[in-house]
Amino acid sequence: MNYSDCGAYACYDSPNLALAFRVADASLAFLGLDSGGRRPIHKNTYNLLKPSFGAHAAAFAGRRGAGAPRVKHGVEGLRATGAAGAFAFTPEDARSFTLSFQAARGAALPTAFFTASLSIATAPPTIWADTAPVAHPEKPPRPRDRRIHAARTWQLPMLVHFPDYGTLRIEAAEGDIECRESLVESAEMAGLQLGYKNHGFHTRVVALHHGVSRLVFRLRDGNGPPARRAALRFTVEREIAPKAPFTDAPEWNGFRRAWLNNFALNRLSLSMGDNIELDGIAHLCVHHKADMLDLCDPADHPVFGRIREAFVRSVDVSLARCQAPDGEIYWDYGIHPKSPDAPVASYLDSTPSNIIGACVALRWAPDRLRRWIGPLLRAADFLMGLDNDGDGLVESPFSGNDYNAPWPYPCGRPRNWWDNIAFGHKDAWYNLLVHRAMRLLASVARAAGHQGDAARIEAFLAPFRDSLLRELYNPETGVIAGWRDATGRLHDYQFTFPTAMAVTEDVLTRAEGRQMLRRLLRAMKEAGFGDNRYGIPGNTLPVPLGVDTFDWAFMGAWPRYENGGCCGMTAWLFLNALYHVGMEKEADAIYFRMLDTFENWPTHSGLFPGYMESVDWRTKDGNPCGYNYLADNYLFLASGFRHHLGKGR
Repeated sequence: MNYSDCGAYACYDSPNLALAFRVADASLAFLGLDSGGRRPIHKNTYNLLKPSFGAHAAAFAGRRGAGAPRVKHGVEGLRATGAAGAFAFTPEDARSFTLSFQAARGAALPTAFFTASLSIATAPPTIWADTAPVAHPEKPPRPRDRRIHAARTWQLPMLVHFPDYGTLRIEAAEGDIECRESLVESAEMAGLQLGYKNHGFHTRVVALHHGVSRLVFRLRDGNGPPARRAALRFTVEREIAPKAPFTDAPEWNGFRRAWLNNFALNRLSLSMGDNIELDGIAHLCVHHKADMLDLCDPADHPVFGRIREAFVRSVDVSLARCQAPDGEIYWDYGIHPKSPDAPVASYLDSTPSNIIGACVALRWAPDRLRRWIGPLLRAADFLMGLDNDGDGLVESPFSGNDYNAPWPYPCGRPRNWWDNIAFGHKDAWYNLLVHRAMRLLASVARAAGHQGDAARIEAFLAPFRDSLLRELYNPETGVIAGWRDATGRLHDYQFTFPTAMAVTEDVLTRAEGRQMLRRLLRAMKEAGFGDNRYGIPGNTLPVPLGVDTFDWAFMGAWPRYENGGCCGMTAWLFLNALYHVGMEKEADAIYFRMLDTFENWPTHSGLFPGYMESVDWRTKDGNPCGYNYLADNYLFLASGFRHHLGKGR
């Protein structure tokens, strides 16, 4: 250890850890970590503790002047002694250290003996540990204190994952210890900072972004005498990602560094949304997490087992609490907006997404088949009921010819993943998502003994290829268009994802797929997207403001966000298609350039930091260009890994 230049801090540094203790009161003022041990600037620059809160032993909290502890440090660590007792920091190796607490003679340690306040703004932490059972199927109540978004007691050992940095294991080295966590918003930082035209859900959690994840380590009540000693051991885990012999190579560094960023646990529901505030119940991107979890063998690391449990819990609740009588699955936890006289106005993606997620999860949770098959078949009936003309393409209830529909509910604005573009009616994205859901469900239905239902689904799918090519193939561009609106007009901005999805669903032949993918690669090059190191754009032709996208230049202008911006979810679709038709050279070139970006650039933007500040959407030049913490950005990591593992789609 060494003192800082001003002598106010005692500092410790290793390839995996950076710590600074304030000499005045022995509080931990800086915590930096890097699971890979490769990025010292990253580790030494960004504090994972909330500035001005830090972490401190209760015995020394707030003590100043004559009552402050005496602090000594050396090669062996740091020790602080005072009237209240002693506190010691002992490094064990480059990854591990111990914090020890001892009460003064004749006294006992406070029950809550150590508090650490983690910075949500730097890297919103996710905790994986045992806890009290979540109160399903009802949603757990929020704490009475309005500043607290969630509170939960965790059992040690616990793993705390910081996106982009790594994972810290905390365990009891001495004493019977548990941890009480509270997510506390910053009252001083409440208010709009997402643009004056955004008045939706995001504005309610801005203050949490500036808040803290407060960890209070407590001695559990016992029958013996009050404890005088306790100790916590902290260990920086090695990077947690699926294992294969080839992933040890340096070109896979970004894969190992970023893999776990996709999984963020909501503390109230213990489900996985895009961040620690957002529920993953009946979400419209559930299938993305299923696709990544399908590659996570719990034998590689026990945290994968916990994540799979959280995913299965999410599906359990979605099918039990978020399904309308007509079979639609709606993403608002336990509350479906429909009434007898209300139009459909939900995120329609939630229904096929949850079907796909459930079907994938049944590979590693086969015991759920009997519980899930009924709700899944009702959801399939809802989807098949949207095919109004019997051609195998469903018609979404949005016209596709006017983005700026009335708002709020009942609303006619587009409601799929591409939420700032006017997809509607015969929607390529939605139809290809439905196709995958129904294809998987037909197989599951047969395995469950529902032969008649499987046959109905297969009959529904039969005309899909012919109808897709007739309604959505555009001979002028040579690719699959985005949508055909209710008036019959085709909307084609050379979208990359409909063609890619049609390729991986085997709707197109490999020869057809290669021809269309080459056209799109050429179109991206002509539009100046370069080597695609920041991802794949959703479209290669600009969508004009005002009709087919929303009239908000801040977010809708080309090339920003979904109108020409690049992200990893789109890359997942496009790379899968390239690999699927044998264009491995082209796919690998993009995949490994993106891995280099994810290794060396910031890829996690925190929790709702504000539009245009995000790094999950970037312009072709790498500048942040929209949204916030989008966990889907990490989806592309699975494409190259799955291919090189030999698992195909």
